[in-house]
Amino acid sequence: MAHIVLIVAYAASAVSVVSLGIAIVRRGRLTPASMALLALILSILAWTALAVWGVIVQPEDLQRMLAWTMPAAASVVASVRVLVWALSDASWRPSVRAIVTMSGHPMATVLAATIPELRALVAIDNGDGLQYGPVFWVHVAVSYLLLMSALLEMVHARAHIPLLARGRLAMLIVAWVVPFIINLGKVVFIDPGGPDITPLGFAFTAAALYVAVVRGGFADLAPIARHEVFEQLVDAVFVIDSRGNVVDTNAKARALAGLDEHVVNAPSLPFHEVFPALSRVAGTPGEHDVVVRGTPLVLDIATNDLTDPGGRYLGRTVRARDVTQSTMQRRELARIHNQLAREASANEELRAELANQALRDEGTGLHNRRFVMERLPELVEECEKHSTPLSIAMVDLDHFKAVNDTWGHSVGDRVLAAVAKAMEAATPPGLIARFGGEEFIALLPGLTAAEAAARADAIRAACAAVEVRTREGVITLTASAGVASCAPGNIDASKLIDAADAALYRAKAADRDRTWVAESA
Repeated sequence: MAHIVLIVAYAASAVSVVSLGIAIVRRGRLTPASMALLALILSILAWTALAVWGVIVQPEDLQRMLAWTMPAAASVVASVRVLVWALSDASWRPSVRAIVTMSGHPMATVLAATIPELRALVAIDNGDGLQYGPVFWVHVAVSYLLLMSALLEMVHARAHIPLLARGRLAMLIVAWVVPFIINLGKVVFIDPGGPDITPLGFAFTAAALYVAVVRGGFADLAPIARHEVFEQLVDAVFVIDSRGNVVDTNAKARALAGLDEHVVNAPSLPFHEVFPALSRVAGTPGEHDVVVRGTPLVLDIATNDLTDPGGRYLGRTVRARDVTQSTMQRRELARIHNQLAREASANEELRAELANQALRDEGTGLHNRRFVMERLPELVEECEKHSTPLSIAMVDLDHFKAVNDTWGHSVGDRVLAAVAKAMEAATPPGLIARFGGEEFIALLPGLTAAEAAARADAIRAACAAVEVRTREGVITLTASAGVASCAPGNIDASKLIDAADAALYRAKAADRDRTWVAESA
């Protein structure tokens, strides 16, 4: 009865794994992960067939059956290892080294099953029944070590597995632990001639792997997520663990840092050694000027912390985008813009200076007649608006022609400059300008006729105080002034100038050196 139950279990297991294999093939896309799963299914079927042979046929030559069970078990282990490599790195492809490493254990078990001397050491008859021999125990030890290393590699490879797959890591681990425990019980508690139920455990493994890897889409998504997307990103991406070691890079990152393609498989390299220039600025997002292998670059840096569902810090990603060309173009445009702005500002200052010079008298530095005629309408408007009078004083240097005739025009120019400076200092609330020749005009808004006359007297006093020293002696001059004032309401600047000019001539006619006030306009 027990044999019937075992046969039914084996048959159900075989049907299950065959169905899984058909489902994998029918999906069409065979990736390294799905092919490894197919190899695992075939190995489980071979192991199951040997177990059924042992139950149904009850061979007398149990040594031969046990010996050929070892290659099937070794193939299962090899398939699991390949599956781990494919899941840990979806861009992984079988290399010569990987094939040799993977096939070493199965080939050794095939030799042990083929060579009679070695096969005799698989199971030994000591008179009380068969006992497992040294060759079998070596096979078991190697299998357990390889399975445990594959399991540890899967756990360690969490940083390499896309986030979609991390939720299935526990399922994958359980799928391998179950047959491991079953096989351990078979080896320890059941003699070599007893039924081998380990294939049933691996049937559970195949089903769990199918759910996690195939139906979950990981067998299809991993190559897309890792190779087709991550590897093809135009940005350089470095994945760094919590200890600061590089655990993954894409092609752009390896090219930028000048790394070997296999740096992904060497996760113990510190980030500051892998890419010193980038590690110094990785903590500050934004654009940075760096020198990479002697070449100046501008990198746009962005970082992102990686955490598990519980919030525990796992590491970070550092993204670096080479923006050298666009940044240099932008900087050049900014430089040209700033240069043009400086030139425009200089031109504006020059234009203002030229405009100011056009309104200034070159010899005295005072404003000229043109400025006075442009300024007067504004003063008239202001006085009318604020209901204040507007007064004008015309000032003329007495006997200035004699200075030019006696000492020359250069000395005359010096006298004019000195007198102009004195007049300007004596007219703080108003404006003094050269009106022509030795004649000056003072615009005195807000002053009455009497106040304007007092200001004119102050200006004349300032002129009289001027002393211009020459080799022939000291030159001093007096001045005459004419003042005119107009109350708000009907101010006429032109008539006001005429009135002040007429008053000036009255002062000169009255023996000069005095101020004459015109009648109120």
